[in-house]
Amino acid sequence: MSFLQGFEISASGLRSQRSRMNVISSNLANAETTRTADGGPYLRKQVILRAQPMESFDAHLEGAVHGVEVQGVQQDTKTP
Repeated sequence: MSFLQGFEISASGLRSQRSRMNVISSNLANAETTRTADGGPYLRKQVILRAQPMESFDAHLEGAVHGVEVQGVQQDTKTP
Protein backbone atom coordinates (compact mmCIF):
# COMPACT_ATOMS: atom_id res chain seq x y z
CA MET A 1 0.00 0.00 0.00
CA SER A 2 1.39 3.35 -0.97
CA PHE A 3 1.64 6.41 1.22
CA LEU A 4 -0.99 8.30 -0.78
CA GLN A 5 -3.41 5.38 -0.77
CA GLY A 6 -3.54 5.56 3.02
CA PHE A 7 -4.68 9.17 2.67
CA GLU A 8 -7.31 8.15 0.11
CA ILE A 9 -8.72 5.53 2.48
CA SER A 10 -8.78 8.02 5.36
CA ALA A 11 -10.46 10.64 3.17
CA SER A 12 -13.16 8.19 2.10
CA GLY A 13 -13.92 7.46 5.77
CA LEU A 14 -14.07 11.17 6.61
CA ARG A 15 -16.42 11.88 3.67
CA SER A 16 -18.72 9.05 4.75
CA GLN A 17 -18.78 10.20 8.37
CA ARG A 18 -19.50 13.79 7.29
CA SER A 19 -22.57 12.55 5.40
CA ARG A 20 -23.59 10.52 8.44
CA MET A 21 -23.24 13.55 10.73
CA ASN A 22 -25.34 15.68 8.34
CA VAL A 23 -28.15 13.12 8.49
CA ILE A 24 -27.89 12.88 12.28
CA SER A 25 -28.13 16.67 12.62
CA SER A 26 -31.18 16.65 10.34
CA ASN A 27 -32.76 13.96 12.54
CA LEU A 28 -32.10 16.04 15.67
CA ALA A 29 -33.43 19.23 14.10
CA ASN A 30 -36.67 17.49 13.08
CA ALA A 31 -37.12 15.34 16.20
CA GLU A 32 -40.31 17.18 17.19
CA THR A 33 -41.69 17.77 13.69
CA THR A 34 -45.21 16.40 13.62
CA ARG A 35 -46.25 17.42 10.12
CA THR A 36 -44.11 17.26 6.98
CA ALA A 37 -44.97 18.19 3.40
CA ASP A 38 -46.31 14.64 2.99
CA GLY A 39 -48.72 15.22 5.89
CA GLY A 40 -47.21 12.78 8.37
CA PRO A 41 -44.59 13.05 11.07
CA TYR A 42 -40.89 13.29 10.27
CA LEU A 43 -39.34 9.85 9.84
CA ARG A 44 -35.75 9.35 10.98
CA LYS A 45 -33.18 8.80 8.24
CA GLN A 46 -30.24 6.39 8.26
CA VAL A 47 -27.06 6.38 6.19
CA ILE A 48 -26.09 3.08 4.59
CA LEU A 49 -22.32 2.66 4.22
CA ARG A 50 -20.45 0.05 2.23
CA ALA A 51 -16.86 -0.95 1.56
CA GLN A 52 -15.33 0.47 -1.58
CA PRO A 53 -12.45 -1.46 -3.19
CA MET A 54 -9.39 0.72 -3.73
CA GLU A 55 -6.77 0.19 -6.41
CA SER A 56 -3.61 -1.14 -4.85
CA PHE A 57 -0.07 -0.68 -6.09
CA ASP A 58 1.09 -3.84 -4.30
CA ALA A 59 0.18 -7.06 -6.09
CA HIS A 60 -0.29 -9.07 -2.87
CA LEU A 61 -2.81 -6.51 -1.53
CA GLU A 62 -4.88 -6.30 -4.69
CA GLY A 63 -8.56 -6.21 -3.72
CA ALA A 64 -7.78 -6.40 0.00
CA VAL A 65 -7.70 -2.66 0.69
CA HIS A 66 -11.06 -0.93 1.09
CA GLY A 67 -12.33 2.55 1.64
CA VAL A 68 -15.87 3.53 2.63
CA GLU A 69 -18.62 5.11 0.57
CA VAL A 70 -22.22 6.12 1.17
CA GLN A 71 -24.51 3.65 -0.55
CA GLY A 72 -27.63 5.64 0.23
CA VAL A 73 -29.87 7.30 2.77
CA GLN A 74 -33.11 5.60 3.72
CA GLN A 75 -36.02 6.48 5.98
CA ASP A 76 -36.68 4.43 9.08
CA THR A 77 -39.50 1.92 8.56
CA LYS A 78 -40.65 1.87 12.19
CA THR A 79 -43.96 3.49 13.03
CA PRO A 80 -43.63 6.86 14.79
